[in-house]
Amino acid sequence: MYLFWFTKSGREAIRQMRHLENAQKARNGGDKTAMERLWREDLARAEASGEPVERARALSLLGTELMNQEQYGDAERLFRQSQEIARQTEGPGGYWSLGASRHLGLLADKQGREADAEARFLEALHTTEKELGPEHHRVAFELLGLANFYHRHGRRTDEIVAVERILAIHERQKNDPQFAQVSQSMILSSLGRLAALYAKEGRDEKSEALYGRVIEQSAEMKGPLAKTMGATLLAGTYHGYAKLLRKRGENDAAAHYEEQFEKLMKRIDPKGLMASDWVDQEW
Repeated sequence: MYLFWFTKSGREAIRQMRHLENAQKARNGGDKTAMERLWREDLARAEASGEPVERARALSLLGTELMNQEQYGDAERLFRQSQEIARQTEGPGGYWSLGASRHLGLLADKQGREADAEARFLEALHTTEKELGPEHHRVAFELLGLANFYHRHGRRTDEIVAVERILAIHERQKNDPQFAQVSQSMILSSLGRLAALYAKEGRDEKSEALYGRVIEQSAEMKGPLAKTMGATLLAGTYHGYAKLLRKRGENDAAAHYEEQFEKLMKRIDPKGLMASDWVDQEW
């Protein structure tokens, strides 16, 4: 890995990272078109390279930026071009081909076209199942996009079904060295999410059991993902479990987890900059 940075590809990766950092700094400084210029330059290089996958990638990245700027018509055109190229080179189950379906779903959702958005998310899911198999890790990724869509629209029953399947896929992959670390984090986040959903549905026993699993397994979580998401996940779990215990009148136990939550939040957000209701919105 160290030697990679001295290769031509490594130098190119460093150059791209620096360009991206500069564009982000310019955007933070008030230049709203900095990122768009970056991705347009990237697209010009990709077109000059003659590499179809590079073109699909660059079209997708520029489309995402234009979608964020609410230039929906141009963004949709770029996503469709990216998908057409990707399908011809990677096949329907390729990375950028599936990504285009998901982006078109996000685009439709932003425009308030709920039925079209769901159709796109389902297209990505069903294509992945057909091309890669129903237990492939990419299926869980597409299910996550679908679950988040259902969450945004308050479709709790559909969200639960999607998250339960995400959990099942990652449970089967947790012993695979290639996916173990990602599966570990996805198992915990899915357990926490399901616990909160079950609590909202009044399925208190199931909710309590899952909160207990998150607390127990969080202590065993290792690697970089444990540092980046473990504390936030555990904070949400303490908060949700305390609410469940209060609901059942177990106030002493609830107070214990509320105290744990407050201690953890002082580590996560020592300056108190996070919105006070973030955890309720998250869970």
